[in-house]
Amino acid sequence: MNILLVPPSDKELDDAITYYNTQNTILGKRFYHAFLESTEHIIATPDLWPKVGSTTFKKQILPFSYFILYMIVDDEIQITCISHQRRSPRYYTGREK
Repeated sequence: MNILLVPPSDKELDDAITYYNTQNTILGKRFYHAFLESTEHIIATPDLWPKVGSTTFKKQILPFSYFILYMIVDDEIQITCISHQRRSPRYYTGREK
């Protein structure tokens, strides 16, 4: 399966890495590696993670307070959102196609 970062999730990933880099460059690298590990888990078992809508799944980026929202479309994982847990759900509601 392929992973596709659907805009604006690509910018959200960059923003999160930038934020952690301003705290400590090691944190930015750790966040990015945790993100990559999470996507590997999603690819290995895409329908294992909790559903948060009729077609959307949610995977935590551990140990960070961020999560990934994604959909399975044909043979592709489409990441629609990368968000901090404290962000209002109104921020990402409606990103499904």
